[in-house]
Amino acid sequence: MDVPSVTSGQLKVNQPATEELDEDHNGLLSLTLNLWGDETRGQQVTFRKGGDICSQIEFRVPSKDTTIEDPDIKAILNRLNGTSALPSKSEIQVFDTYRKICRAKAAIVNSECEELQSEILGLCEKLATLGCKRKQYLDQAAFYSSFHAPIRRLPPELLAEIFTYTLPDNRIPDHKLSPMLLCQVSTTWRQVALCRPELWDGIQSPLTLPLPECAIPPPEVFAKVMETWFTRSHSRLISLSLCFRQWRVLKKQSFAPCIVNTILRYAHRFKDLAMAVVTREEFDSLISIPHDQFKALETLSLCIQHPSDDWTAENPIKVFQSSPLRKVSLDINPPELSSCILLPWGQLTHLDILDSHQMLSITDWRDVMQRCTSLIEASFSVEGGADPGIQLRTITNFDHLRSLLLVVYAPGDLGSLFRGFHVPTLEHLHLFTSYAFRWEPLPLGCPINTSTLRTLTLSGITIPSESLFAVLRSANRLEILKLSLEEQRNVLPGQTSIMFLLVEALTITPDVSIADAILLPHLQTLLTFHTDLERSPSPELYASMVKSRTSYPGLHSRRAPTVDVQEMKLVLCFKSHTVDVHQLTPSILRAFDPPEFAERVLEIKVIPRGERF
Repeated sequence: MDVPSVTSGQLKVNQPATEELDEDHNGLLSLTLNLWGDETRGQQVTFRKGGDICSQIEFRVPSKDTTIEDPDIKAILNRLNGTSALPSKSEIQVFDTYRKICRAKAAIVNSECEELQSEILGLCEKLATLGCKRKQYLDQAAFYSSFHAPIRRLPPELLAEIFTYTLPDNRIPDHKLSPMLLCQVSTTWRQVALCRPELWDGIQSPLTLPLPECAIPPPEVFAKVMETWFTRSHSRLISLSLCFRQWRVLKKQSFAPCIVNTILRYAHRFKDLAMAVVTREEFDSLISIPHDQFKALETLSLCIQHPSDDWTAENPIKVFQSSPLRKVSLDINPPELSSCILLPWGQLTHLDILDSHQMLSITDWRDVMQRCTSLIEASFSVEGGADPGIQLRTITNFDHLRSLLLVVYAPGDLGSLFRGFHVPTLEHLHLFTSYAFRWEPLPLGCPINTSTLRTLTLSGITIPSESLFAVLRSANRLEILKLSLEEQRNVLPGQTSIMFLLVEALTITPDVSIADAILLPHLQTLLTFHTDLERSPSPELYASMVKSRTSYPGLHSRRAPTVDVQEMKLVLCFKSHTVDVHQLTPSILRAFDPPEFAERVLEIKVIPRGERF
């Protein structure tokens, strides 16, 4: 039976076609019609209630029905079957008459099909209408149920506390971000948000987003936003991050008076301040601010690029001199002009002067260090050689220094760099060097107490194996060791490189003696950097070392030392432009068999060109 297609906004039935009317709600009726209309699959009607099938009817159309009921036709067919004879004229007339009768019956059946199809269409339209009404009622029920949702029963104090966890990392004034987004939900939420000062005590310039020029607000608009936010923060200490270059894009006044006036009105409440100065107008405005304005400032991030040519020590920046600063980050170009910024150097606990393009000279670095004796964490990039004839009558102790990161682009040695300095309690040392920088302590010993180190990073430095092993044997608290020592090219053919010796020394065996082993009982992570595989230990050697330190606590040896870490993590780093890591990885994993062991203890990293590990 040929089933004609039906076209409707609520029903679409084709060959093959499937129309499912309704949404799957429990207790509601839905109808599925599968009208394939072919001779093999037939047709199917399914009624569902919720997700369950209530009834399913499937029927098939016979492939071909050639049953003949007329006796005259049967007699003629019996005579003609199996022969090549032609029917007579009278027999042809009988065939024509019977054919007309069959077509007339087919027309009657076709009209019945059309009537049924019309009824089906009407029923489907009714089902579609009822489905729309049902959805409307369900939406209304959900809408009215929201009025007694649990969040409406939260007290304002608890709701305000939840709001504080919605603040983004970059607190940019944007209607799509908290806290401005919270004020658009309802009147109640707006009142709660406006009465929570913590939501408005920090603001950041929109320049951090890649906005087109038309989307960058002019300084007058941003000054009003600053005023609004700081007013809503009541008496709380506030944070501000500005980059005035955004108004240079607009070709307007870069450091508008409205911005300066807003900063000065709330200067006594600033706790954190980050600002960039790139034009003469900005620089002059910064110098003109009185030095006793920022009375609560604890964190300062200052970037000054290409200041005026007449900036000298006779015309310093005094605005931060009286502030209770603790954390300072400076990016000054040229860096030696950092001495023209008057800061309370003696009270600083965190200092960052790290720039790979503009670095301090070693003399300037030593001068800064001698003034910052209260440092806890510091990062510097220095260049140039130290004066070997420097005479120091006193020793500067850094009793509070816990973390030090140094990027040294200069020939020299560690002893000359730290001459006159003593760091007794350093826990994290990250030393990145190039050129001919050597690990050579002073004649009286290393100025850094290595027994307190928990993290040690050495990259590019020239250090003899006996010096490295002496440092590691004394570093009993070391937890993380990062090494990139393959830049050394002084290994002669037939000699063993320092990395081979180190991996062998870290391998623990039952008969090892305490004097020979580099035990490092708390070592959790070993990171090694490789650029030349021919000078690197094999994966099998690394795997043997890791397995020995992993299984060592289970060895029964009374005289052997013990380690506290159950399993050490090994990180192998490769340069993306020197090694095909995808081709190398399978051979490394085979050495760390079984796969579960490799997954736990091994990590392979690819370092992009120009980046440090």
